Amino acid sequence: MEITPAERAEASCAKLEASQKSAAELQTRGADPRLEAVGRRTSLHLGGRRAPSYMAKTYIPALPPIMLKWWPRDIMSVSNTFDLYSISLGTRDMPSSNLFIRKLEAFHPLSNEEKELLDRHSRPLREVPPKQDIIREGDKPACVHVIISGFACRYKLIKEGRRQIMAYMLPGDTCDFNVFILKRMDHGIATLSRCQVLELSPETVLEMTEHPAIARALWWANLVDESTMREWLVNIGQRPAEQRIGHLLCEILTRLEIVGLAKENTYTLPVTQTDLADTLGMTVVHANRMLTSLRIRDLIDIDARNLIIKDAERLKAFSGFNPNYLHLKGGS
Repeated sequence: MEITPAERAEASCAKLEASQKSAAELQTRGADPRLEAVGRRTSLHLGGRRAPSYMAKTYIPALPPIMLKWWPRDIMSVSNTFDLYSISLGTRDMPSSNLFIRKLEAFHPLSNEEKELLDRHSRPLREVPPKQDIIREGDKPACVHVIISGFACRYKLIKEGRRQIMAYMLPGDTCDFNVFILKRMDHGIATLSRCQVLELSPETVLEMTEHPAIARALWWANLVDESTMREWLVNIGQRPAEQRIGHLLCEILTRLEIVGLAKENTYTLPVTQTDLADTLGMTVVHANRMLTSLRIRDLIDIDARNLIIKDAERLKAFSGFNPNYLHLKGGS
């Protein structure tokens, strides 16, 4: 049954009154509180410990100042959204909000200890504007880059200045976890949209790989990168232009579904037609015509920067898309 705005507001006020009453009781007792989250058997015990990596977000009414004062800053994520505060609660039943962890878990199960290790090393993040190099060809790689948000690409330039995009890096993707053993980069990595990038030192990567499950997940991710490169070669070399674009759109959908960024066959596609042309070996005009053709076939639609796949199974069949090269769920 749908809740009306008036009923929602009344419920919110009731919860706020309850929160204020609880805060007053805690202040009267003068105790160091252990706040119990209401519902779903989820509890958050305060004590200055770092929040676990498997944190999930829930919304509660705005907390009174006395409760905010008690809340440890290293365990709290607060954002004023619709007059509510978003607070991270530890729970083992929710998927990780860390897309790096979420991506690795698609290849191999991780223990809570391993998730906490990955989460501990998932800060700070570097903000990179769109159309900027993260690292250039010829640079010495001093760290491993992980894309946490946004789209990036692996590319090479030829003498005439033309660009070939050889891979897309999506949220959760690692840009070659063993790249730091090289003396110089033989290609560049650049952002296609605004990105948040995690930089892992060689020492951090070695610490991670001391855990067999993390090492296996990283190796698996690396093997998937290689198999994706092989599939792209087949796509560019053998498929007609219209099927090339359709195949790429199906791949992006599948990869974003892994980290929970695609819903109902719809996802944000911050890629220009020039980017598509440089990816698929065609002119910008031809890329535009092929997208138009897919829309006429009623296979896709584009709303601003949202790509809507109207019939995923039909588009996959039309494009010859088989996700076996992505080796999802431990290679199934």
